[in-house]
Amino acid sequence: MIISMDKKAANEGDKLKHPLLLEVLARCKAWGSLAYAESHAGAGKYLAADQHPDKPHISNLFNLLSDQKDKPDEEAAGGRYYRLLQDWWADKDGFATYPGSVLQAARFLTNQRVKAKFRVTEAHKGTYDRLAKAMNEYNVRPEYDKFQNKLDWLTGEDSLVMLIDPLSLGEDFGTDRKKKLNKGGMDLPTLTKVLAPCWGKKAAVVLLWSGFGNTGGHVKRGMVYGWLKCLCEQKGSSFSCYHAKSYYTFVMGVGEGKEVTERLLELNWSRSWLSKTVKAGL
Repeated sequence: MIISMDKKAANEGDKLKHPLLLEVLARCKAWGSLAYAESHAGAGKYLAADQHPDKPHISNLFNLLSDQKDKPDEEAAGGRYYRLLQDWWADKDGFATYPGSVLQAARFLTNQRVKAKFRVTEAHKGTYDRLAKAMNEYNVRPEYDKFQNKLDWLTGEDSLVMLIDPLSLGEDFGTDRKKKLNKGGMDLPTLTKVLAPCWGKKAAVVLLWSGFGNTGGHVKRGMVYGWLKCLCEQKGSSFSCYHAKSYYTFVMGVGEGKEVTERLLELNWSRSWLSKTVKAGL
């Protein structure tokens, strides 16, 4: 698990997930304080040296950022992601590494002076140890446990921003559910349980990220899209979708979170420095 995560860090999926996460967090500042939750938190920090020479995602992203002739406005689509990475790589301790979502969220919220509680889980011991070390500077204490064992804890706070990013997403694992959940997967019945406490909150934004692959992925993607859209309509919540190749992020807003997601739709990704990656819609 560690190796695959290191190899994929800063790939197209991350270049979709992380800028959207930062744009959501920026629009939650009006809440005054928030809780940040994540189901599959990862290692916190990833090394460019651990990536395959044919797929140097971290180096490629660094070069893309460095090649920008005009510095993106922070308020523009992807501007906050640009600024965070620019500052990260300007620091000798961050050079040739890439920060994962929990680390990006902590760094951004600290810089913005937003009071936040962190509730994040990681079930792989080696990955957890790396995460705990990376988050120590921000006084974030991740939980070494499977997300399914900590659902009440993960979703217990109001003013919630939650990132759900399983290693795989299926319709219904059936009798294989426990086995596949333990391997980092998630199916729609489990997702239903994760989302259930969120619908009644005063304010919540939930981001569901998943890769759907290139072979038959469009069928699964369409199924998940239709299921989530219908569920959000039933719950009176907002729903939007963004993609980068075969990676998708579905964004759901509850209560005051609906305003956050609606403002997110105002961003023009086609004119962003990430225009070749992030696309709005299905």
